[in-house]
Amino acid sequence: MNKKISLLLFFFFLTYQFSFSQNIDSLRKELKKDYPIITKIHITNSIIEICKESEVSYFNEVLNGYLSKAKNSIHKDTFKDFKSTYYNNLGFISENNGDIKKALKYYSLSLKLAEKINSYGQIASSLQNLASLYDLMGDYPKALNYYYKSLAIKTKMNNKKGMANSLNSIAYVYTLLKNYDSTKINYLKSAEIFKSLNNVESYAIVLNNIGFVFMEQHQLDSAKFYFTKTLDLKQKNKDNDFLIYSYINLSEIEFLKKNYKEAQSLGEKAYELAKKHGYLVDKQNVSNLLHEIYFKNGNTEKAYLTLIQHFAWRDKITNDENKSEVIRQQLKYENDKKLAKLKQEKLVQKAITDEKASKQRFIIIFGIIGFMLVCIFSFFLYKRFRLIQKQNLQIEKQKEIIEEKQKEISDSINYAQRIQKSFLASEETFSSSFKEYFIYFNPKDIVSGDFYWANKIENQIYICVADSTGHGIPGAFMSLLNISLLNEALFSKEIKETNLLLDFVRKILILGLKQDETGTGGNDGMDCVFIKINLDTNKLTFSGANNPLWIVRENELINLKPDKMPVGRSPKKDIPFSVQEFQLQKGDSVYLFSDGFPDQFGGPKEKKFKYKAFEELLLKNVNSEMSSQKSEVEKVFLDWKGQIEQTDDVCVVGLKI
Repeated sequence: MNKKISLLLFFFFLTYQFSFSQNIDSLRKELKKDYPIITKIHITNSIIEICKESEVSYFNEVLNGYLSKAKNSIHKDTFKDFKSTYYNNLGFISENNGDIKKALKYYSLSLKLAEKINSYGQIASSLQNLASLYDLMGDYPKALNYYYKSLAIKTKMNNKKGMANSLNSIAYVYTLLKNYDSTKINYLKSAEIFKSLNNVESYAIVLNNIGFVFMEQHQLDSAKFYFTKTLDLKQKNKDNDFLIYSYINLSEIEFLKKNYKEAQSLGEKAYELAKKHGYLVDKQNVSNLLHEIYFKNGNTEKAYLTLIQHFAWRDKITNDENKSEVIRQQLKYENDKKLAKLKQEKLVQKAITDEKASKQRFIIIFGIIGFMLVCIFSFFLYKRFRLIQKQNLQIEKQKEIIEEKQKEISDSINYAQRIQKSFLASEETFSSSFKEYFIYFNPKDIVSGDFYWANKIENQIYICVADSTGHGIPGAFMSLLNISLLNEALFSKEIKETNLLLDFVRKILILGLKQDETGTGGNDGMDCVFIKINLDTNKLTFSGANNPLWIVRENELINLKPDKMPVGRSPKKDIPFSVQEFQLQKGDSVYLFSDGFPDQFGGPKEKKFKYKAFEELLLKNVNSEMSSQKSEVEKVFLDWKGQIEQTDDVCVVGLKI
């Protein structure tokens, strides 16, 4: 969100009620009238919200002058709120002037004052501005930290538009980090909110952003889907400027898919709109695209003409008319390089003929000798050129094969991800059993060895958080096998006790996964936390394989320890799993997790996060809403990991009784 526009009023007029037009001139006139000073403060703040950026500094000092006069005559919280706004404006001015250090100082002062009086709207605005500043500085973990804090406050205030803007900003940072899954998730959330608000303009822009993310991943069909939705919305609104971008985007998609005729049709639509409604930059961009398309379609004349037009418009933008003739010659040279061999030879022959005609008769013989030497030299150069061209064609073909194979692999893994997600527990199962819960699921790769499973039978809910052997594709295979065996045990075999369920799964895994000739294979399985809760009595039953269950009651953590053995082949494979019972109380928080979070390397010394720090993190936030706990868990994990590669899959499930 634009920082200046986001500086909203959060206190209403206490003594006088006025309905001012948002016209800047009428507000200036109102400011000259003999109103009480609190009214002048409100008017000045309104002017700052809509004035030119060059005028913000002047009116902000006017605001500060009024605040100095009114310090002892208005409520102290009202004074602090507007003082916070003043500092926020100073941060905006400093950032515009390129003084990042001052901007950081003033945004922090604004946040500090807003927090003192619990001015949540101003807090959210300051946090958003700080996040934007860290984003600009390239400190993306801190940017995400502040964006998420701002989002949490806007969510609490039910500020839908603010939530959508924060999600949009978060998605953009994830794009810079090339975390495209998180990018798409946050863009989609933002789009849904804008859609619910009937904000068609912002909804279309976010859909367009999602299209670019898919385009960046070379998922062209998905990109085309979102660009087409954007085009439909803009056609209904008759937004000619954005229609140009939509046609350009769709033309590029078809160009990349090698559908050159369709690319030309879309590009020409963009070209006509750009000539009629577009800015010079639009004309420059679309003419450059059409140049490439015409060349691919074999229309070299149109390709040359559109390229000339492209550089002509570029000249107008740079206001450098003296370069026109030089650029024209450069254009001809660049276009000639793309012509066939025959045309090149004709141009060379014409140059030689012109040169010979200008020479005097007595040096003709030397000209012929020179021409012959040039031909011989050109022949060797041509042979060399043909060899290099042939090698380049082979390299290009190999590159295309590799890219195609990579796309096939990527598509297969993405499809596997959709299959795996369908096996995970549904949100409905959790929401029908608990008023508050969260699931933080962050695979190391696209697919995961970690999984969360839940099923409900009458008044009993069964929940398992497990870490299958391996991660990525091997781990995903094991997770699907483990989920299938849990379903079989519960529904086909009708085994209802947690320890007996784990005994059954272990038995089938040992029978099914044979050891290989080295004696090391077949030891796959899972570590897990497995619980059953009677939703009528809140009685909990727990069995664990290497992973504990944590329960927090009145800020005290209760650790239910697991059996020190996996669900799979091990020296203890004949020892039955144990079972523990625990009477839950209203207000208890229950946490199931794999070892991915505590084992993540990061921080200044690049060491493991460890279980003790993980325990402190949960205890620190246990009294917050579950959705806020999830945001904090994700933020701390990203901050700790930083630029270090993720160590393992991560899965944390929190339940509020």
